[in-house]
Amino acid sequence: MKICSKCKIPKELSEFFKREGERYRRDCKMCLAKYNRERYKKEHERISKQKKFLRLLPKHIEKQRQINREKSVEKYGISINEFNDILLQQNNCCKICGIEFSFRGEGKGSGVTSPQIDHDHACCATHCTCCGKCIRGLLCGTCNKALGLFHDNIDLIKKGLKYLEEYAEKNDSDTRTNAGK
Repeated sequence: MKICSKCKIPKELSEFFKREGERYRRDCKMCLAKYNRERYKKEHERISKQKKFLRLLPKHIEKQRQINREKSVEKYGISINEFNDILLQQNNCCKICGIEFSFRGEGKGSGVTSPQIDHDHACCATHCTCCGKCIRGLLCGTCNKALGLFHDNIDLIKKGLKYLEEYAEKNDSDTRTNAGK
């Protein structure tokens, strides 16, 4: 005879599963079966909730992206409709390089180009938000960063252009000289 650790009822050894050697489980077969049914039910409920969550996830992500877009646009003092108008005027492309914008898979490392609002920093330098009147257009992240790194300084950008042109001319003349040899 052995007492089950769960139901506390003395039972024959045949009512317990045998472990390695001469040892038996502490809980009887009936209590173990009951425990396994409850555990399966909880696990099944957890998996069902998880599957439901995964089914709804794409809709949730898209809704969250829309909310984030609206908040971001509001920070620049324009409505989502005004943002969409600018996007339409630019044919859904960066105003500098012309790359097409995409809204799918937004986020770091996604390989997607989402539009960034470019504005004159001198206009709203003292405010936390933009007034909306100094928006210059929509740019890709690369072009927006480039302008930012040049601090919107036209003279500095011209010097950078001149530098690149001089290098290109030197490189072209070196290529022509080496091709004639």
